[in-house]
Amino acid sequence: MMAGQQKKIDRLRTSLSTLDKENRELIQMRRRNLITDAEFTTDHDVISGEINRLRESLANLQTATRFWLSS
Repeated sequence: MMAGQQKKIDRLRTSLSTLDKENRELIQMRRRNLITDAEFTTDHDVISGEINRLRESLANLQTATRFWLSS
């Protein structure tokens, strides 16, 4: 695998891990009534959208990398 591709994969995985942690913290904040339902929904939608975008990017990069390696 090309070093540049692995670095991109690693960065995406790190970002996903960070966002997953933020999402869990957000859920805990709502459970403790530290934020309103509206605040939770807004922030959760943003984080979830970013998680989905990064997961798609990671999957595409991994697929492309496997394709390049098999060529």
